[in-house]
Amino acid sequence: MTTGWISRVLITAALATVAVCGSYNLASANNYALVIGISQYSAPDINGLHYADSDAKTFYGLLRDSPAYTPDCIRLLANSDATRDAILDSLRQLDKDCGQKGASTNAVIFFAGHAVLASDTGRGELLKLPAQSKEFLVPADARWAEANTPLPGGGIENNTLITKQALAYQISRLHARNVALIVDACHSAMPDLPHLLQTYLNGPVSETAAAAPEVEGARGLGKIVEMPSVLADKNAAFLSASGSDEKAYEFDELGHGALSYAIIRSLEDEAANVPEGQTQLVTIGTLYADLDNAFQATRVEGGQPLSMFSQPQLYYYPDQTTVPIMVISGRKVTSTSIQTPAETTAPETTTPEIPAPETPKSAVLAFDGLPAGSYVQVNGQNETLDSSGRVSVPAGANNNVAFFIPQWSYSHVELADLLPGEEHTIPVVLTGALSVQSIDASNPSVTGPPLAISVDGQPLATSASFRTNSLRVGSHLMTVNIEGVTAQTDIEIRPDSPLTVQYLIRRVPAKTQKNDMPFF
Repeated sequence: MTTGWISRVLITAALATVAVCGSYNLASANNYALVIGISQYSAPDINGLHYADSDAKTFYGLLRDSPAYTPDCIRLLANSDATRDAILDSLRQLDKDCGQKGASTNAVIFFAGHAVLASDTGRGELLKLPAQSKEFLVPADARWAEANTPLPGGGIENNTLITKQALAYQISRLHARNVALIVDACHSAMPDLPHLLQTYLNGPVSETAAAAPEVEGARGLGKIVEMPSVLADKNAAFLSASGSDEKAYEFDELGHGALSYAIIRSLEDEAANVPEGQTQLVTIGTLYADLDNAFQATRVEGGQPLSMFSQPQLYYYPDQTTVPIMVISGRKVTSTSIQTPAETTAPETTTPEIPAPETPKSAVLAFDGLPAGSYVQVNGQNETLDSSGRVSVPAGANNNVAFFIPQWSYSHVELADLLPGEEHTIPVVLTGALSVQSIDASNPSVTGPPLAISVDGQPLATSASFRTNSLRVGSHLMTVNIEGVTAQTDIEIRPDSPLTVQYLIRRVPAKTQKNDMPFF
């Protein structure tokens, strides 16, 4: 694996409203969004992700800026808040509070984190299950090895994950007539999704109905597949980051996952080109066309296009162009020319007029304590700070402000209302909390034996219950050792999200120590 990028997963489900005739209604009263981003996992055998949480926060900011959604109908679950129960309960509650039965409801579900695919048997994959298994999404509180229960038929069941069936069932029960799924994930092509949706929408589905003819897609990207007409009164579109035999990646030089970067950049560029006060509809079809260009034009890893690493694929029915993603509010300021009459009669005497002072159009954005080598973006545009850490930017509400620290594989995103003529300071917090717990696997209520804990090769403590509040933000390699047995995991530290990693310690007969890890 090349330094600068790692395998990652991002899933977005965007459910939008389109009438059968092709017209659409994006009244904000009918729309809701659940945005999920998980970079931190409590299980030591599930590695952290660099940018999943910040990708989700950026997408959340774009939705907050869209006139198609009201703030009380957009919910963000990040890191430890994104448990399995919280994800499913939040989706049901949003649909209950903001969806309207029988109406054209727009909803968005955005999941950034790990996922597993049952048929994944590729070398080096952390999360993989036998082909008979149905587990898919990995919430923040998922457990891995100790939660995998063998099934009689040879598969694995893990009740801490979200299965494909559960995902399809939830989508089929939403008050949304049109569904667009955007999945940025390793091996994220999910051709059995229409089959599962049909099962929950209309009952049994035949093999013929589940089949999908393939149509070649846009240049540089993957195939476009027309899904069968099995989704009752729903329109459906599914955009995946890669084929079933491909990985998806996040890149330090982009500060995002690849597909997330392309989507976010496309939406930000659209907003920058729409005149202020006007709006523009983005559909899955127009977004896919933009992704084609982005995956060819964006270069990473020494000049290679993104399409060399993964190729997004689009599945749709009945028409990819009629499934909206969101409405964008324009940010482009246009000047108004003043027409002067051709003939004017000047008065004999005039009184000089004192022009009213102009309202400032810009604000000052300041960063306190940003390390050297970092860079800043406001609404997707790179900004250059002066020597005091300040920059003048256009004023406005709901601005996506982000700073990136590439050497730590860390990004921070927040929404900021920038008032004209005023200075807004972003405090840069560079430390976060880490807790490490040893638990007796035979009795989880009992503390396990002490662990020798080190981070990035530096010893921290030998303890069964350790906490530090001063670990540097970003990515780290944590190593624990007990009686000569060592385990390592990639962790992500955030200033606003304490990370707790729990090790279940189980003693096994000594004869297995040669090939197995007897304690973890």
